[in-house]
Amino acid sequence: MKKSENKTGYQILAGAGFIQTLVFFSELGMRYENIGSYTGVFLGILLGMLGIAGIHRETLSRTGQLLFSIAKPIGLVIGGILLVTFGFMIFAIPKTQPAEDATVIILGCGVNSDGSPSAIMQERVNAGLKYLESHPDVPVIVSGGQLGGAPISEAESMKQCLIEQGIEESRIYIEDQSRTTAENLRFSTIVIKENQLNQNVAVVTSDFHLARACLYAKRNGLNPAPIRAYTPWYALPSYALREVYAVFDAFVLHRR
Repeated sequence: MKKSENKTGYQILAGAGFIQTLVFFSELGMRYENIGSYTGVFLGILLGMLGIAGIHRETLSRTGQLLFSIAKPIGLVIGGILLVTFGFMIFAIPKTQPAEDATVIILGCGVNSDGSPSAIMQERVNAGLKYLESHPDVPVIVSGGQLGGAPISEAESMKQCLIEQGIEESRIYIEDQSRTTAENLRFSTIVIKENQLNQNVAVVTSDFHLARACLYAKRNGLNPAPIRAYTPWYALPSYALREVYAVFDAFVLHRR
């Protein structure tokens, strides 16, 4: 009975690996392709191979048995790292509500070839716009440089979008030099201090990104509260896995 149960577990593992590989492989070549997409394919193949090896463990050669015994703890370590990271992404988001006079910071995430915001960045603009419309006196910093051959900076793209939606240009401050989340918050802090804006900030970004963005805000002396932007379902898996590397960068390399 025990052997049958073990084989069932490995069959589920192999099936899960196969499905995961297909999901992440389908993202390759898409606009939102990133390192998370490749990581997902790699981990899916690894899961599938572990599952298949477990099903046929009795027929494996001595070398195969050795590799299998080594791969199992490696897989457990990787799984543990993912659980801890995803736990941080979910539970480390500040529970505070933005102050009524908070400075809004919208973080960029890609510009289309026509200068319009990418789908993910548009969702961030939408979330920021909703707050700005209900708080007509607060300023907003749009943060993001010109990356990847884009025709304009992320900040400029977001500014144009906000103005088109009726936000007065005098309320909008631009930070267009940053290339990373750490720089987004560091350079936005400089804008805040130069213009004597409120250091209580409302950080607007995607749900998977909020915890790390608020962490960088705190490291720069700001008091952050989150404003959650929706992430399109088809882009969430790759961006969530990509965030694992970024969290490692934040805590191990400890960038500011």
